[in-house]
Amino acid sequence: MFAENVQNHDSRYTSHGAEFAASYDSIIELMKRLHAESLAIFAKLTAEDLQGKCKTPGGAEIQTSKWLRAMVEHEVHHRGQIYLYLEFSVYPRRHSTVLHQKKCAPAAAPTNFWC
Repeated sequence: MFAENVQNHDSRYTSHGAEFAASYDSIIELMKRLHAESLAIFAKLTAEDLQGKCKTPGGAEIQTSKWLRAMVEHEVHHRGQIYLYLEFSVYPRRHSTVLHQKKCAPAAAPTNFWC
């Protein structure tokens, strides 16, 4: 969505759902394809483009570099939501085991909430 906006195109995003990708493999493929398309768009941006304005899906004008920074923050927010949902799902330790191994030293004090 935001890759369209930095090109000064209207957002084509309307919704999400199984009609775009119904299986795990198709979801991963869609994510990879859209990510590659976005990277190709971002690679073409010049310093002038980043200082210029673009329109958000709501029609507000914003400096392109600020819009991109806001979108990174937005994706981080959603990633946090996904981790939280996984934590409370039927697979409570599937993802967090890896996160805990990377984040917490073996000698971490038992009072450390995150470990």
